[in-house]
Amino acid sequence: MCPGTVIPESVPTMELRTNNFALVDEDRDFDTTQPEGEGPDAFFDIFDTAGCSCEQIIEEQELGNGHRKFGCSLGEMREWVELVTQP
Repeated sequence: MCPGTVIPESVPTMELRTNNFALVDEDRDFDTTQPEGEGPDAFFDIFDTAGCSCEQIIEEQELGNGHRKFGCSLGEMREWVELVTQP
């Protein structure tokens, strides 16, 4: 769905926050900062997002700068995956 995906991507521009996701290293798994204690324990890879990086999701969904600074939120990642996996 997203041709020209670059890994690692330029998001986040500041820091990867808790429960936010981005492709920050060479693998195809979205990285996150897990919360202390119990959290949603979510995992996403490039296949879940139909080949799209956080940066591309931000553009497609017309999201604000918070996602660019800190990574794609858990809610947005879940919404995107649901959107791209619908028949």
